[in-house]
Amino acid sequence: MASSYTTNLGFEKQTDGENSSTWGQKVNTVFDLIEDAIAGVGSISMTADANKTLTDTDGAADESRSAILEFTSTLSLTATRSIIVPTSGKIYVVKNGTTGGQSLTITTVSGTGVTVANGDIKIVYCNGTNILEAGAADQTAAEIKTLLENGIDSIHYVDGSIDNEHIADNAIDSEHYADGSIDTAHIADDQITVAKMATNSIDSDQYVDGSIDNAHMAANSIDSDQYVDGSIDNAHMAANSIDSDQYVDGSIDAAHLSATLGDLRRGVTHVGRDANDHIQIDTNMIRFYIDGVNVMSCDASGNIIAKGNVTAYGTPA
Repeated sequence: MASSYTTNLGFEKQTDGENSSTWGQKVNTVFDLIEDAIAGVGSISMTADANKTLTDTDGAADESRSAILEFTSTLSLTATRSIIVPTSGKIYVVKNGTTGGQSLTITTVSGTGVTVANGDIKIVYCNGTNILEAGAADQTAAEIKTLLENGIDSIHYVDGSIDNEHIADNAIDSEHYADGSIDTAHIADDQITVAKMATNSIDSDQYVDGSIDNAHMAANSIDSDQYVDGSIDNAHMAANSIDSDQYVDGSIDAAHLSATLGDLRRGVTHVGRDANDHIQIDTNMIRFYIDGVNVMSCDASGNIIAKGNVTAYGTPA
């Protein structure tokens, strides 16, 4: 009985007692073909501006056997050309290095195929009928190189696809993102809360001057545990960025304010316990409120007007 050949790669299968003087050479040939199918690089030059059918020969070297197919051309292609491979199961790594800027479509004689843009590399496979792409679609060689070098950036995921449900606790820290890669355009409103920040995680090096204002902070989102002493000063805050809704009562005191922010100036209002009991400082007047009532005021000339009696040299209540 004569030799037969394997279905997908055409390796010779010798029968018992056959090729008594040459079986060793035939086995060596099979080993060479196996190596080519697993790791061989086939350099294929297109000499015509037309589709190309790769050679397919049982038991011998051919164009379609190599694992890696690198295509070049001796002329400029004028349109996308088809590369027709055998209709049998196999994986190919395909590089389109042809001249003319045209794509190549790897396909079978009657099935569907995969298009490889000029200059790109793709991994494809035949399932016995069609050619399919292995791995993520639309990943060019340049994108794969960028992904390997820089990890995942904004062009590699759909807007909103990465949210807090898909990220493990503490999975993102300062070692996992580039400087300036997280800005207001990439953070949804109210996504940063006290529960999501480590103690002292935000200091003066972590935000742009004026980038924190009351529109970007939830009520009570900043308390005394969330910042380093003296790290918040007037150089880093927009005008009117912190009002009474933005901090817990008593959380901002003299111990947590820098000297420049602690210097009270005219134009600051509602210095005190709450809206009922406080000192209001205007441009030319200081007013004292108790239980919501203005009980005394002092103007820029030093004149004091009191609602009730004023006692000098007495004992304060």
